[in-house]
Amino acid sequence: MLKLKRATQTLLAGLILVAGTVPAVAQGGHGDGTDAERLQAYIEVTGAILERARDFVSDAPNPRSIRILERAHMMHKRSIELAMDGQPRMAFAHSQKARTGAQQAARIARELAGDSERLQRRLERYMELRDRVSERVRESGDLRAMRFLQESEQQARRARDLQKQGDAELALQVLKGAEDLLAKAARIAFEGAGEGRLEREMERTRAFLDRVDSEVGDDPAAKELLDSARMALRRAEEAAAQGQVMRALNSLQLARRLGSRAGAAEESIDPAVVERQIERFDERYERVGDRVGESGSEAARQALERARVHRNRAQEFADQGKLEQAMRHIKAGFDLLAEANDLAG
Repeated sequence: MLKLKRATQTLLAGLILVAGTVPAVAQGGHGDGTDAERLQAYIEVTGAILERARDFVSDAPNPRSIRILERAHMMHKRSIELAMDGQPRMAFAHSQKARTGAQQAARIARELAGDSERLQRRLERYMELRDRVSERVRESGDLRAMRFLQESEQQARRARDLQKQGDAELALQVLKGAEDLLAKAARIAFEGAGEGRLEREMERTRAFLDRVDSEVGDDPAAKELLDSARMALRRAEEAAAQGQVMRALNSLQLARRLGSRAGAAEESIDPAVVERQIERFDERYERVGDRVGESGSEAARQALERARVHRNRAQEFADQGKLEQAMRHIKAGFDLLAEANDLAG
């Protein structure tokens, strides 16, 4: 059932991106019964495309996409009336405009949903990293580091306010400033006399992963997550050796998050939620993949490949009805996509 529904959604999503085959009657055909059937089929597919676009807009409602979709529905309704009145060319023209409107509304909604999801994930990552950096900044007692940390927190609060106001795009820009300020605080706290603090962070992460490993037993899903966590830990060690403090901290944070997913207790999962997460992964994977390819970063490529491994495992578990394992893997896939994107620069 899950496969069938996903295949249907993929087909309709693809139809949103192309106008489809033009009925012969719209190209100057003779308007015979065959042409009438083709026009009817074309209009019916337009209706299905509009329904799929409505799903996208419902997920990320905003005045612009709602307005465009409403106009598209009006065009669709008018195309049906024109077809019934024996005006096939006008009917086709209106149906084509309805498809164009559906495409535009869905694209706007997908972009907004992507911004909102990306913002939420980055805010969560920022808060995790902020907690760890602030602890080390207090240990260092450095006034400059404290100032950068406070300014970073102010920017992050502003980003959250913008998120509540629905301006995800500006919130992402403000959050980038908060992340840059946090990086300055971290460099002061972890470099020079503070280098031992970074090594302690890595030791704690190694110990945490070892503890999780001993607790999960022979669970293959958990073992794969731990493999990815240890790969992230190795990237942290490499970054630290190159003096890249924030990159090391980010990779350590990812290692701990993946380790936590490996040891997470089972929970009740809705199949539709798993399906939607896999769809969103696929949409984002293409965008991140382009950035990684352009960057030429080997570390980014490895993170991207590992993200794909977890996505495929999520699909396999979903098809088997093992939804909790599927959700753990697709979340890990998103974590690794985020790291690949960061490593791409």
